[in-house]
Amino acid sequence: TWPQCFPGSFTPVPHAEVAGIHQAVEFGNRMLTFLVVLTAAAAVLAVTRARRRREVLFYAWLMPASTVAQAVIGGITVLTGLLWWTVAIHLLVS
Repeated sequence: TWPQCFPGSFTPVPHAEVAGIHQAVEFGNRMLTFLVVLTAAAAVLAVTRARRRREVLFYAWLMPASTVAQAVIGGITVLTGLLWWTVAIHLLVS
C-alpha cells in the first residue's frame, strides 16, 4: 500500500495483522526521511548563500538527491513485497 500505511490512511491504524512496533518503526522511518530532506535542503541553501566552491555545492545537492533516491528504493522494496534482494539494496544504499 506504499506510500500509504494502510489502504486509505497515511498514518498507522490499529490492525490485528501488523504489530504496533512495526507500524511505529515504518512510520518513524517515513517521518525521519522528511526531516533529513529538510536538513539537506537547508545545507544546499547555506552553501549557495555562502558562495562556496562549486565542488561543495555539488556535494550539498548530492544529499537531498540521494535521500530522494533512497526513498524511491524503499518504496520499490515495499511494493515488491519486501523481496530479500530489494531489502538488501535498500540497506546497502543507506
